[in-house]
Parts: sequence; C-alpha cells; structure tokens
Amino acid sequence: MILYACFILLLLVFFLPFIPAIAEYLLKHDANPLYIKSDYVKSPTYFAESFKQLIVDNIAQDTLSVGQHELMLSKQEMLKVMDSADITDGSTLQEVLYVRENLKTGDKVTFLKEIYVRGSANLGSGNELRALAGDGAVRLGRGTCVSRWIDSLGSLSVGEDCDLGVSASCSHELWLGSGCSFKRLYAFPIMAGGQAGLADALLATLDVEYLLVCEDFDPLDSGGAERFLSYVPPRSRKSSSIITHVSLEVGENTVVCGHIKTYGDLLLGKNVIVSGNLFADGIIVIGEGCRILGSVFSHGRVVIRAGAVVGSTGEIKSVIGKKGVRLEPGASIYGFVMTEGEGIVA
Repeated sequence: MILYACFILLLLVFFLPFIPAIAEYLLKHDANPLYIKSDYVKSPTYFAESFKQLIVDNIAQDTLSVGQHELMLSKQEMLKVMDSADITDGSTLQEVLYVRENLKTGDKVTFLKEIYVRGSANLGSGNELRALAGDGAVRLGRGTCVSRWIDSLGSLSVGEDCDLGVSASCSHELWLGSGCSFKRLYAFPIMAGGQAGLADALLATLDVEYLLVCEDFDPLDSGGAERFLSYVPPRSRKSSSIITHVSLEVGENTVVCGHIKTYGDLLLGKNVIVSGNLFADGIIVIGEGCRILGSVFSHGRVVIRAGAVVGSTGEIKSVIGKKGVRLEPGASIYGFVMTEGEGIVA
C-alpha cells in the first residue's frame, strides 16, 4: 500500500509542471499573439519635435513677454524669450533660448542649454551648442561643436571641422564641410563638401587616407584584384543578385540589377550602378560616380567616394557602417547615415 502511494506521488511530481501547458494546449486561453504596433516608426527628428512641443505647451501661444521666465519643461528651467537675437563674440548663455524670429551669433559663443529658433539661425565660427531646433534654414560656422543634436525644418549648412554630436537632421538639403564629424545624419540629400570634379586631382591624397581607414586592405594597389577571391570584370551586366562568401571586387561601369551581399569586403569601381542593396561583413568602398539605388550596410566601415550617390529623390535609404563612415567630396545620400564608430567628411 505504501509502495502504491509512493508511486502515485511520484507520478504527480513528474506531471505537475506540465499541467498548465497541457491545459493551455487544450483550452487555448492565450491563443492570440502579443499585440505589436507594426507600423511604428520613430521619427528621425524626434528630439527636436519633443523639445519644441515642450516649449509650445508652456508659452501659451506666444503670450510670454520678452525676457526671462521660470518654466517647468522636462524639469524646472530658466527660459529666455527674444524677438530676434544678435549674440556678440565670446558670449555665454545659460538659459534655454526661445527666439521668435532670427538668430545670429558671433564667434566662440557658448550655449549651455537648448535653443529653439522660429526663423533662421546663422552661427559664427567656434560656437558650442547643446542642442538647436530651427524652423528655418540653419548655418553653422567653422569649428562649431554640437554636444547633443541639431535639426532644421529648412536646409542645414555645416562649415568645416564641425562636430555634429549624436544627431543632425533637416527637412531639405544638408551640406557638410570637410573635416566634419558625425554619428547620425538625416536629410534629402546629404551632400559632402567639395566638388566631384576635383576627384582626379585629389586621388593621391585620398588613397593614402583610404589606407589609414581600411588598415591592411588596399584593393587599389597594383595587386588589388588578386586580393579578391571574387571578381566581376569591368562593363559587365548582371541581371540578378550577387551573393558570395568571399571578398568581391566589381569592375568599373558594371550594372547589377539586384542586390550584392558578401561575407568579406566589397569594392565597387568607378561608375558602377546597383539597383538594390549592398551588404558586407567587412569594408564597403563605393567608387567614384557610382549610383546605388538601395541601402548600404556594413559590419565594418563604409567609404563613399567622390560623386557617388546612394538613394534618389523621394526614397528614404540608409548608409550604415558599424565601425565608421567616410564621405568624400561630392558624395550624396538621400535619407540616413549612421555609425557606431567614427563618421567623417574628407
């Protein structure tokens, strides 16, 4: 009898953990999948939109007089309201700034808090910003440093050697001067400084800098083609996608009607046209004058050379280089550029 009871108890201990699963399988109380909002897309201008909404919600339709006001934004802040502003050289502003018209600054001006400009903003050289949202065109002078983000509903023109912080976005053209650094960009289009016509004159310098970016990988030297285990000859026509487990070089003036995916490095020669996306585990180099109609993704670095274009008007495409993105003079992208490493304009 005792043995029989022990056997029953053993069966209960064994099957007890399975009872809820068996009941659910039979009765299906939780048969519906978890709700996921599949159409959710975070706006690339989220930071600016949120900040501007905080200001608008607290100024009671522009009824605040010119001057300083203590307001609760995301926390208690001192807000400085101005009709228009012309900030002199070397000034430091400690308040959140709200300018109803246009903003102009001299050189080496420091803004310790966020700025909202309803008109245009024209900043001198060497300014330091936390964040700026502009409803009109925004221009940054040479050497300006943005610690967080900058956004414009118009165009955004960035002078040489600027640091664009975490995010720079605008609704129209984004012009980037040489020497600018970035993490995330969004515009239609994003255009790197310089002119595509200067590419031949700059080639020697660009190749040296390219070696620094790409470390030991240099497909442009005399033995470059031999370094690739896959090779598409110049002026080829491919009517399908290309997938390879090794590095790939695509010769100049080739047209690929599809995607290209490689588990190695990818080099596109001059004037290559690809109708789809580019994927690589290694480095992607997009040659001069190339036209890529899809997005570009690399686990390594992306180099976009002079005159190359990614995307087209009305289409949002992405260039993502996890370890870095380098834009050379005349390069253009329609949509996003993102990196976890160093983003730089040559």
